[in-house]
Amino acid sequence: MEQQLISIIVAAYNVEKYLDKCVESLINQTYSHLEIILVDDGSTDRTPSICDNWSRRDYRVQVIHKRNGGLSDARNVGIKKSTGRWLGFVDGDDYVLPEMYERLYQSRLEKGITVCGFITEKNNDKQLCPAIEKKLNPSEAINLYLMNELNGHYHGRVTYWGSYACNKLYDRHLFKSIAYPVGKKYEDMYIIFDLIHQSEAIQFVPYCGYVYVQHVNSITHENDTIVHESLKARQWQKEQLWKYWNIVDSRMEQLIDCEYFLILYRYACQSVKKRKQNRVIADRAWERLKKSEVRCFPKMMKQKLILFVYFPSIFRFFKKLKSRFEGKLINHG
Repeated sequence: MEQQLISIIVAAYNVEKYLDKCVESLINQTYSHLEIILVDDGSTDRTPSICDNWSRRDYRVQVIHKRNGGLSDARNVGIKKSTGRWLGFVDGDDYVLPEMYERLYQSRLEKGITVCGFITEKNNDKQLCPAIEKKLNPSEAINLYLMNELNGHYHGRVTYWGSYACNKLYDRHLFKSIAYPVGKKYEDMYIIFDLIHQSEAIQFVPYCGYVYVQHVNSITHENDTIVHESLKARQWQKEQLWKYWNIVDSRMEQLIDCEYFLILYRYACQSVKKRKQNRVIADRAWERLKKSEVRCFPKMMKQKLILFVYFPSIFRFFKKLKSRFEGKLINHG
């Protein structure tokens, strides 16, 4: 049987330290009928030259250099350039295992999405997140999505079936009327329900093929913005849930509550000066949670909420202490 072309779109922005490993993992796939599109999104390091070098080494690698427009724009440009029957996405600082696209292709679905499990890698420590072996219709897939997302927030479990694009193989026809939202962060959250709605089925493969590399951030890094766009994305998902399936699900409200929980977490992580600047926002988040489904939060989350709201300086102190201790362990590991 003739193999159909898979287009793999790699968005790359200032990933000179990781891009070689990423591309090498793609050209060494056991499924070789690939079109690898490297989208250099206006990088200011050596990423552009690394991309060009790979295009000279392997005819399957194509390179697009463009002005910086963000991840959504880079993926949209890659989709337009692609010619494959099937689409996959890889972030330039991650990599994949040799059989990933062969496994996904073997279980491909016309007008559908195929999903595998993945591996999280942090400081060379790897954690498996395997997927189930099952085929679901869109309504069943939405139910599993909401359940898995809540488990992720409540119990810290990474889920194989979430919004992220990179552990999936898509029928390219799904993107005929769908594009990533340019200018928005958490872009995958904005379009996952669109993609599920356009699909006839979603197939899960019990194989961990994608390696999501979690890079260690600076201990002293602080973000001035405590309200992230993930809150708007969740609210958008709530609207889509009703638009596509006429569903009002309490779990969606709980996921929105989790975003308010994260607002208060970021507030507690800030310095006293920055907390004063964000006090009104934090008060509004706390008022929202007091009126909502906080009773559904696990005990540990409820206890943390008390620290965030009433004892933020104590929380911040112990968080920084923990970060320094873990940093010492890494340096001596």
